[in-house]
Parts: sequence; structure tokens; C-alpha cells
Amino acid sequence: MAWQPPQKPGDVGILIPSAKKYLDRFSYGHNLGDSDEYTIEFGVALRQWQVNIHYQVAFKGRPGPDVNLLGIFDWNVKKQMGLLEVAGAPVLPWIITVGGHMGAWDLGPAYWSALPLQQRGLAVVQGVGYDAASLPFNNASGYAELSRIVHEVKPAGAPWAIASHSQGAIITSDFLENVVVGNQAVPALSNFRGGVHYGNPRRPRGVVAPWVHDPPPAGTEGLAHNVLPAQLPGVEEVARAGDLYADKLPGEASEWKTSIYQLIVDLRIFGGVDTLGEQLVELLTDPAGEGWAMFQAITGGLQFAFDMGPHDNYDLGGATRHLETILK
Repeated sequence: MAWQPPQKPGDVGILIPSAKKYLDRFSYGHNLGDSDEYTIEFGVALRQWQVNIHYQVAFKGRPGPDVNLLGIFDWNVKKQMGLLEVAGAPVLPWIITVGGHMGAWDLGPAYWSALPLQQRGLAVVQGVGYDAASLPFNNASGYAELSRIVHEVKPAGAPWAIASHSQGAIITSDFLENVVVGNQAVPALSNFRGGVHYGNPRRPRGVVAPWVHDPPPAGTEGLAHNVLPAQLPGVEEVARAGDLYADKLPGEASEWKTSIYQLIVDLRIFGGVDTLGEQLVELLTDPAGEGWAMFQAITGGLQFAFDMGPHDNYDLGGATRHLETILK
């Protein structure tokens, strides 16, 4: 059986006595004893403390890592209690995760593929909380919070990676391309090792992670008008065939899909390549050709709406192994 951190009555842990002493400073943590056993009383006090700390990290600017709310005595809990501050101890790598549209910071393939490394004590996982509900997309909120975590929360010089999904992958693509790549001399940005993008609308043409069992056809790219010109250093692109956002074969039908993408992302209708305004002008000048292309785009979008599995369901094992490899 794989190792699990103490999380239920009867479990034992070498740092549980220190945690009981730490919790004694709070009204709900008195009289927990000094044994190394996870007792019912310890679990109740730990959950109350976790609720308080999670609220402070999520809403009050307390430095991460965030903590679970399930009474699990894991690495994040020990770190927040200050039980790991041993002189000369190595700095663990960080994995910063950014979820997709309408997703929570601790849900989705990006977070789930990073979490096993934290559970094994090999990395710190820090989710990015941002406005993932607005239309058009509020990518600026995710960009700002990602930047804050990189510069103010993550230890400068610690090895780090990213994992992101869908809208989150747009944010990390932008941040890595504009800020991180080429600026490794900056302490907060140094030691970047790579990461994983899931269903990235900015996926570079022809770039797919080697472990994907049903990759998009050769020559395809992400749906965005500004796909990445090349693969980012160490960043694998996880994309499946049939994913509207990451499997686009350039052509007239795809131009209509890209125009809708630009409308959703930043309300862009005019003033660029493959905008909705440009497509409507082309429809007026070539109603037969563009009408058919528009019909293909609509039917393709409807087909995807009935089956979004290629954009949401992934084999996470390859991504976890990749993250572990680049962070060693």
C-alpha cells in the first residue's frame, strides 16, 4: 500500500506531538496530550485550524501553501505550522497550478496531476485562485495572482514548474512567454523547469506530449489566433483529438471558430486576424465559400458541445511523471 500522511484515529506521526503543542495555543486545541498518535480530539482541532488557515490563504493574503480541510496531517499542514523549519533543510520544488474556466483552484487535471508529488513529499503544490467565471475571460486576474505567487510567495531560487488547464493554460502561456523565458537571471524567475498544459488554446502547431494516446492529427494547433510560435522550455502540451480548444486544423472553418474564441476571450470583434468582423466581411464577399465554412464551424462546435470529454478527461499519469522528472 502506498504511503499516506496521518489522517485518522490510530495513525501515528513523528511530528504529531509538535503539532499538538502548536494547537494548544488556540482555545479549541487544549489538552490534546503529547503522544505521536492521531486521536479523535487531535483530528477535530486540526480541522478547525485548517478551516481558519484556508480562509486566511484564500482571502486574506496569508502566504501559502494552502491546507486541506479533511484533517489530513500532510506536508502543507506541517509547513504552515512551522514544523519543517530545520536549518539546512533542502528547499522543495514548487508546482504552481492554474485551473480552467469555471473550475476551482483545487480541482481539474492540472491540480490532480501535481497533487501526488506533494503527497509523497516531493513538491509543494500552490493553486492560483482567480476569476474563472467571467465572460469575456478575466485572464488579467489570473495573470496578476500567478505573478504575485511567483514573486512574493514561492521561495526565490526554488526549482519550480507550472501545470494548467484550458483558460489557465492561456494565462500560463502568456506569463511564461512574456515574463519567464529569457529572464532566468531574476531570482524569483530562476530555476524554472517546465510544466504541463492541458487543452491549451495557444498550443503550438504540431506539439503534443509523447504519452497522449489519442493526439490530434499532425499539423494541428490550438484554437487561439496567437498560438505559441514554438514549444516552451520543458512544457509538454497535453491535447487530445477532438478537443475544440486544442485541435484546430488551419482553414476557413477554423477561422470562424477562432473569431468566436477572440470574442469570448477579450471581446475582440474588429482589428485583427480572424476576428468576427473580418469573417463577416469575407462572408459578404464570398457568401458561398464562407457560408459553407461557417456551417462547418457551427456543426463542429455543436458536436463538441455534446462531447467535451477530449477537453476535460485525461490520463494524468504521464503528466505526473513528467513533473517529477523535470523537478529532480
